[in-house]
Amino acid sequence: MTKKRWIGVLLTAVMVFAMGVPCFADGILLPESEVEITEFPSPYTIQVVNEHDKPVPNLHIYDFETNLARPYYDYKSEKRSGFTDLDGKLTLCLSSDSYQCFAEFMNGEEIITEEFKIKDLPKKDGVYQLVWKHGLPAEYGKKAKIGVRIHVLDQSNGKGKAEILIKAYRKNEETQTWNIMGNFGGYTDEDGYFYYLPEMDGTELKIELIEILDSGTEQKRSYIVTPQSGKQNCYKIAW
Repeated sequence: MTKKRWIGVLLTAVMVFAMGVPCFADGILLPESEVEITEFPSPYTIQVVNEHDKPVPNLHIYDFETNLARPYYDYKSEKRSGFTDLDGKLTLCLSSDSYQCFAEFMNGEEIITEEFKIKDLPKKDGVYQLVWKHGLPAEYGKKAKIGVRIHVLDQSNGKGKAEILIKAYRKNEETQTWNIMGNFGGYTDEDGYFYYLPEMDGTELKIELIEILDSGTEQKRSYIVTPQSGKQNCYKIAW
């Protein structure tokens, strides 16, 4: 091969790579749109309870997996993290039950973590059971003097609105975009309260509240707040 032709082949390869890493099928390069998805994640429902068999809400659960290229796998259907609800339950959708998983809670002073593999957990009525041997997030929240406290009230009766999912996004001043805070989230309790315990630093946040209706649809509302350090920032929201 001549030097000129070799340079042309090299430039073509560089251009292909620059346009995005293609998928492989039996050694043949294929555009992503031509790859047929034949592998799908499986749902694994986990319930976290304490040593007295009481549900533990608002634990952040996530898995750790190396991102290997799998051209036939439906990555879009995965759910690799989330927060336990008021029944202490969360369903992850993963390609395997053998990956390393973590249940964690930030109590304001440290991150408390339990490490596990789903396949090693006992089952009860078809649901994997994880025992949390630490304090309940709500117990820490009621004693907290810093961080964020949100109280959601039902407009129809003035009572606390339970099981409203809360997410938070931090403002990136350079790009003017909102980036989700992975460990800031969970559900309002039976009295409509949600607590985030780490101390804040005055950065602008977008708080998103989500109600999942019986039909499966979602109702969302967003609020911009600037929680300050050295205090518990309290927000009351009528739903």
